[in-house]
Amino acid sequence: MSAKRKSSTKGRKPSPKLSDCCKSLREKLGGDTSCYSHKTACNQNKSSFSIENPKKEEICRIDLDECVMKDGLGIRKCDFVFVRCKNKEFFFVELKDDKMKVAFKQITSSIEHFQQKEVVEKKLKWMNTGVIICSRVRPQHNTLQTNLKKEFAKKWGRRLIIKSQSYSHKLEDA
Repeated sequence: MSAKRKSSTKGRKPSPKLSDCCKSLREKLGGDTSCYSHKTACNQNKSSFSIENPKKEEICRIDLDECVMKDGLGIRKCDFVFVRCKNKEFFFVELKDDKMKVAFKQITSSIEHFQQKEVVEKKLKWMNTGVIICSRVRPQHNTLQTNLKKEFAKKWGRRLIIKSQSYSHKLEDA
């Protein structure tokens, strides 16, 4: 008697139909359709991020790490990217334990990758927000946070948000 194996998609719902925004991103970045969704939240490593979207604007969530960008590519990458389709505002999200420098490198490397794929324009860096959510933050990280935020604003985007355990970002009118 052999037991039947359950499908590897156990617990996964079929991917909903992708919007034009998600389709366009997929054409440039590649990956399976299951890497793209309209979800406005993510969690892992005891950390979570969500987008408050009171006007129900179109959001495309990209599962970047281990979905669109597999480890074999040799590129550091953040966990998720959320795109506000209306104005092409990007949120590069890394959920980490307490390794802020590593998380920062994963976010900036992902932005570079998106620039190379012509998904994000260098001249529109002010549309990029980096988000690091750490499951634990040590007190000595205050100076490091300040330095990373300054470097990010200077070179990569509008702002770098660093929070402990969870963060919910409310979309502002664009």
